[in-house]
Amino acid sequence: MDMLNRGFANYTTSDARNVAHLILPKLSLKHVLNRTDAWNRPQRWPDSRDRTLPDSAPFMRLLIVCFGSYDAALEGSPWRVPLPQFTENLRYLLSLVRSPDSDFYSPYTRILLITPPPLGDRMHKDAMQRKGLPPVYANNSTRLYAQAVLDLSRELELPCVDLWSAIEAMVKKAADRAPLAVAARNTPGNTPGNTPGNNPESLDFYKHNLLPASPYDGYEMYLSDGFSLNANGNKLLYNLIATKLLNTWPDFKPY
Repeated sequence: MDMLNRGFANYTTSDARNVAHLILPKLSLKHVLNRTDAWNRPQRWPDSRDRTLPDSAPFMRLLIVCFGSYDAALEGSPWRVPLPQFTENLRYLLSLVRSPDSDFYSPYTRILLITPPPLGDRMHKDAMQRKGLPPVYANNSTRLYAQAVLDLSRELELPCVDLWSAIEAMVKKAADRAPLAVAARNTPGNTPGNTPGNNPESLDFYKHNLLPASPYDGYEMYLSDGFSLNANGNKLLYNLIATKLLNTWPDFKPY
């Protein structure tokens, strides 16, 4: 199976609406319906490799859709897409693959939605200040767009990876542990060199949970600039996607 990651920097759902017809493959429904093994049968890539979508890939096994980070920009930003328009754009993009009336209808394509990740406000502010610019995003706004993706996934009965909530939960968990770790450090005898073996605040706890003071509220664990995922954030996203795919479609075999 060939995997295509078509990157378009800074794109919002409104931008995606303008180029979707250039990206999605047009599919002959007759071609699909004549194949009872459309999902499991390997797809041979055409000989003319200089051609990419829309004509070279006759069948999409999986489509992952992740929008919202740029759409959630603050008022005045050229990227901002109002929330109602964002939802309508996303609904339209999904209809291209789901609607029998669409030229890009692909009934056997499995669709997975992903919410935007949260925004590290202080980290983003510092990153923009270094460029001499004001902040463009805020987590309170991004949260609304993440919720809109979740709401639409429920309405359309599509699986969704809630990346916003997953990172928020991890950040909160780290923040909740910090006072306990500090208490462990300050407990007499509970040091790396002398920790009671039966103490719940053990050496293992001390080593793995004692976090230095975080200037960015813990978001730096998953975000590189308050906006983009870092290596750890991408690893988390990979694990969430793999788990969701296998739980939703047990027969899914990405090879």
